[in-house]
Amino acid sequence: MGRRGKKELILFILLTFNSLIFSQTIISGFVKEKNGNSIPSASIILKDSLGSSTIGYTFLDQNGNYKLTTNQYGHFKLSFSSLGYKTKIISITVLKNQSHLNLDIKLEEQPIDLKEVIIRAEKPISILKDTILFKTRFFTNGTEQTVEDL
Repeated sequence: MGRRGKKELILFILLTFNSLIFSQTIISGFVKEKNGNSIPSASIILKDSLGSSTIGYTFLDQNGNYKLTTNQYGHFKLSFSSLGYKTKIISITVLKNQSHLNLDIKLEEQPIDLKEVIIRAEKPISILKDTILFKTRFFTNGTEQTVEDL
């Protein structure tokens, strides 16, 4: 094998291993409601199989599509969540030589029950005809001195 043949062989090996070492998997799809409408601002989180560490995350675009890229392979949990919808967690497996994974998800609505809020306010100063009343508790901060302190 000549000098040129060795260079070509080395170049071929480097290009082959380069594509294997730096290969990435693209996880993509859409997230919609049960009736087919797109969901605004849902988040997608890729976690390890134990769910303890986050590997990647992304958000939906205006059309309900997402695209998440990872260079890791194995078993993962993919979480889809949005305000007003039940969070959906699915287990996925990304193979070593897999370049693309397409997952289309439908989320169920989850109504949010709000409790009653009552706001009561009291004015610190009130004016009654020729009298101005000051409620001193509104003007104290705990550092005041009294006559006894002096």
